[in-house]
Parts: sequence; structure tokens; C-alpha cells
Amino acid sequence: YYIQIKHRNALETWSSASAAFTNGAATNYDFTTSQSQAFGNNMILKAGEYCIYSGDRDKNGFINLSDIIEIYNDAGIFLSGYTASDINGDNIVDLSDIIISFNNSGNFVSVVRP
Repeated sequence: YYIQIKHRNALETWSSASAAFTNGAATNYDFTTSQSQAFGNNMILKAGEYCIYSGDRDKNGFINLSDIIEIYNDAGIFLSGYTASDINGDNIVDLSDIIISFNNSGNFVSVVRP
């Protein structure tokens, strides 16, 4: 089986290799050690660890203008708390969240599936 990561506003990310699962036993897979741990090398290096891309606010598999607009609109009404528009996880939707999505959109980041 491939391992799939989903998060409220992050790009769906898949393991690069299949993993064996045994009933009653734990299976470990560390995405953070190398970009090649994700299928299609679909991660970015931040602070010494590989991370999944954030900014897919509408969960359509692409970080694009529609995500940026939704985040911009939520920032305009000072939305706070655990929301899909809070891209950086600080519980406040603001310019920093817009910038993260904007930068990932400019790099045409999208889901890569096995």
C-alpha cells in the first residue's frame, strides 16, 4: 500500500514506495528525511526537513488562484481559529497565509499520485 497524507489545507502527498502493513504491528514511514520519500519528489525543504506543500485551501489538488482568493477573503474579515485558510497554523488568517499560497501557486504545485 502507498501512504497518503491529507491535511485541512495542505496538498495531498503520497509515499514514493509502497509499505507493507501487518495486522497488529506498527508501520513507520518518515517523509521528512528526503524529498524522494514523497511520490514525484513532491515536497519542499524547510529548516532542514522536507515538508508537504501548504495552500490547497479548496482541496482540488492544485494550489492556484482560487485558493489565494479564498484566503484573501478570509483575511479581509479577520478570520481566526482552526480554519482551512490559516495556512501557517498560527490561528490567524493574514498576509503571511496569502503569501505562502501565492508562492506555491507561482511554482505550479499540484498533487502527484502513484
